[in-house]
Amino acid sequence: MPALRLLSLPALAMLVLALFTDSLRADTRLALVITNAAYAGAALDNPQVDARLVVATLTALDFKVTAISDVGLEQFDLTVQDFATAARGADVVLFYFAGHGFAINDKLKPRSYLMSTDAKIASKSDATLRAGGLALDEIVATLGGQAKISLFFVDACRNDPRVRAPGGGGRGFARLDLPENSSIFVGLSTRLGEVAADGPSGAGSPFARAFAAVMVKPGLRLDDAFTEIRKQVQTETGGRQRPEPAQNDLDAPLVLRPATIIVPDNAAARDLEQAIRAGTVAALEKVVADWPGTPQALVAAQQRLDLAAKLAALHPVPVPVEPAPRLVVPPQPVPRPVVQPQPKPAPKPTPQQQASLPVAPLPAGDPEQDDSPFALIETVSQTLRTVKARDALVCGVGTGLAGFSLPTDKGIWTGLDVDYCRAIATAILGDPGKVKFMPLTAKQRFVALQSGEIDVLVRNSTWTMGREAMGIENAGVNFYDGQGFMVRKSVGAKSALDLSGDSICVQQGTTTELGLANYFKANRIEYSPIAFESSEDVFTAYDSGRCDAVTTDASALFAERLKLANPDDHVVLPERISKEPLGPYVRKGDNGWASLVRWVHFALLTAEEQGVTSANLDEMLSSDKPAIRRLLGKEGDFGGRLGIGPAWAADIIRAVGNYGEIFERNLGVDSPLRLDRGQNRLWSQGGLQFAPPLR
Repeated sequence: MPALRLLSLPALAMLVLALFTDSLRADTRLALVITNAAYAGAALDNPQVDARLVVATLTALDFKVTAISDVGLEQFDLTVQDFATAARGADVVLFYFAGHGFAINDKLKPRSYLMSTDAKIASKSDATLRAGGLALDEIVATLGGQAKISLFFVDACRNDPRVRAPGGGGRGFARLDLPENSSIFVGLSTRLGEVAADGPSGAGSPFARAFAAVMVKPGLRLDDAFTEIRKQVQTETGGRQRPEPAQNDLDAPLVLRPATIIVPDNAAARDLEQAIRAGTVAALEKVVADWPGTPQALVAAQQRLDLAAKLAALHPVPVPVEPAPRLVVPPQPVPRPVVQPQPKPAPKPTPQQQASLPVAPLPAGDPEQDDSPFALIETVSQTLRTVKARDALVCGVGTGLAGFSLPTDKGIWTGLDVDYCRAIATAILGDPGKVKFMPLTAKQRFVALQSGEIDVLVRNSTWTMGREAMGIENAGVNFYDGQGFMVRKSVGAKSALDLSGDSICVQQGTTTELGLANYFKANRIEYSPIAFESSEDVFTAYDSGRCDAVTTDASALFAERLKLANPDDHVVLPERISKEPLGPYVRKGDNGWASLVRWVHFALLTAEEQGVTSANLDEMLSSDKPAIRRLLGKEGDFGGRLGIGPAWAADIIRAVGNYGEIFERNLGVDSPLRLDRGQNRLWSQGGLQFAPPLR
């Protein structure tokens, strides 16, 4: 995808890469997302996960979204009617449904119904089933004529083994009897007469995940987008599910997200550059308002979509459609608190009685008394319970970065991040092999974590304040990094300051792109950025000579250098122009899980501090040093506080070694990357790696 290049002002030039339909303008876009899961006797696992994915996607596409879930028939019908009223005169309206749906005989002819949570799903009576749902063709007819363009996406006919197919209609949807309309598109998650997968619990349905991944791609026409969705779903389901459009009567191509346009050198361009550097939705919206109809406004709108996608994908907030007050579900009454009578305080003991009271002993192995009472509390963690029940950890990693996460030609994953995944699995399940590695791109990683598709993300991800505002949190820094530059030795550059006037390859939509612009602006150096969507494209372009230098995290530069045609012809320059603390991420709200992942990291550091290695572990198990005995589970129940066994740290060290062993094996001077530990030395050796005391 062409990228927005933050060129220096003298170098900015007008270059319009594409022209688009009405979707480029500040058009009115409304969406209604209905997800039903709580069916009596036939509950579904994923519609609420689907809701988060779909609402995030539509919000990023500038739709004003109303999302409701688990609606009975009356509310279902009223919601559709109210949305039809609100949609009158809109440019684009979109209806999305996830839940059960059936073809049910209606006057001897199969008709497709979307089921409310009132529906008696197990009934074999056509009349009973019809009474619990709305006919899809009626929904299309109600909403289809209200806006210039009407889009319908239906992810129904879920393949739930607890649901018996209706006796009269068979499984799947029947052919829709829809009148021709040049402004309607209807997309089904599977072919007529077939069922769609609900997907693994907590991961979202295959169709919803494909919808979220594809629809935000810039410059993609709707019909091409649906083709990509179909391919992705077919691949994931092994060909068992094939989405298809039930109706596509759009008389003109529709692009919901424009491709990027490079902007000219003028006042609007300067405002745009400042807004991008500010990195806030408000700043970008101001450019759209101040420069309506200009290419700068279009670029600002796209950048706003990018920023909104990062926020909304992980923390979606339903937006009510005006003026439809009945779409808002009234809050449930708060029960009145029951005031329990307080017991009368016990009489204060006399000094003689106090002297005779027993003193509670400290837990074994704890050398100090804390200010607060010391108690062993078993941590309650939903993620931990899920991992134990599954008997496997699902760990998100990179798609292939030497030293961090890279599969061998035999499919065995290796790297520092991979060893952390194995360490976490070992702490919980006692087996480093009980890990499912899920390779994720930079765009996929945080959505996969927030949606529950993975348990933990260990994928060279920088700890930033902005990311912690998106419903996720860092759980330790396993590698201190910084943004650097790589050049060909033939260029003769000894410093990044020698790159004046050079072209520099960079991955778009990353903190690296912003760091590059900030560094060269601060040093008043002219340069020409060449941005690419994927890291692979960045280094392919650099290796082919399309740019003079390439920038990303220094660790990645050393890793990618190994893949170049002639690695020894390239050098990583000494500057580090940013702070990039990399480490695991977990979902916010599960404090017990965050604590467990964090203490796995601290245990690896503590082992190195205390000289405990995979080679001398058996000897160290008999140590009389209190810090080592606590670490290896010989004193105190520190594993119990995390909800795991007492020997958790010993098991980790036996499986993957301590932090120093992991670093040297994957990144150190004797590895292919030949990295000096630098900032990743222990604090006692002049580095930044530090673990709080285990006590």
